Order: sequence, then C-alpha cells, then structure tokens
Amino acid sequence: IARTVALMMASHVQQLTLISRSADLSSLARLHDLVAQIQAASPNTALAVSDRLDVLRSCSLIVTTTTSGGNIIKPEHLVADEPLIICDISLPRDVSFSVTRFRPNARIISGGIVRLPCTDDFLISGIPLPRGHALACMVEALQTGLERRTIPYPVSPEGVMEAMADAKRHGFTLADLRRK
Repeated sequence: IARTVALMMASHVQQLTLISRSADLSSLARLHDLVAQIQAASPNTALAVSDRLDVLRSCSLIVTTTTSGGNIIKPEHLVADEPLIICDISLPRDVSFSVTRFRPNARIISGGIVRLPCTDDFLISGIPLPRGHALACMVEALQTGLERRTIPYPVSPEGVMEAMADAKRHGFTLADLRRK
C-alpha cells in the first residue's frame, strides 16, 4: 500500500520523503526498486529516503501505512508551528493521540475508511467506526463481489483507479473522518 501511495503522490508534490523502518535486505531491495520507479515516473520530484522519524519535521503532508503496532508518530517528530495534514491508513493507528493535543496545527485524517451507500445503520461489532462506515479492505471484498471479479484489485496505481471508478458506480465514497 505504501508503495502505491508513494507512486500516486510523487507527481503531485515537489518533494517526497520515504521512511523505511526495516533494514533487512529484502526491504532495502524493494525500497531501491521503488526509488527507481518514482524517479522514472516523476523525474522532477525531489526524493529523499531515511530511516528516522524526525525527518517528518520537514513534511507538511504525511501518509502513514505501517503495520507496526501503533503510536509511532509522536508530537516530537512533527513540525511545531506550521499547518500539517496526516493521513493515517494504519491499523492500529500510527499517529499517537498526543499529537492532537500538542500539535493543534495538525489535521489527522483516518484513511482506509469508506462510507457505505444506502445505509446509515450498518455497524460491524468490535470495529470502532461510526455507523454506515467500513474498513476499505472489507469494502474491497464487497465491491469485488458486486463486480463479479474472480481476483482482487491489484495493489497498484492502476488497480486503485479501477477500484475507485467501480466504487463510484456503486455509491461507495471515502469517509471524511478527522480525529479531533
């Protein structure tokens, strides 16, 4: 997912910073491949790579997609006085709840959540979402069935665009959930 987000964002930003938290050889090889893909697709985008979260202080738009176990992005990692947007797609959430208290300039959006069509009373027990919402991975399964697909959407920019077009046809929309 992080690879796809980076590829889709690269042509829309002046600079893109990738943070890798794993130093194993397979992760480094995938990261090297991703850097090459981004440079080929968006040669005018400045690209930086780091393994330190403090580089987030130079970022005004952050998308986080780890499976690390939560609360890895803390107030001290972020710019103090400038506006900041963070889209947290991770479960459990990567952005510590203390960010909203100590970085009031940060707007935190819960990504990976979809508003369902036709119903505001749908609720999945045990998943802390408002009624009428579901996780994107669940909606992908629903949408795959609605489209009578035999394989899931590819995790690629093209797959995302195809899934978004199908979602629009069925009335699924991205949720507008901001952490207060």
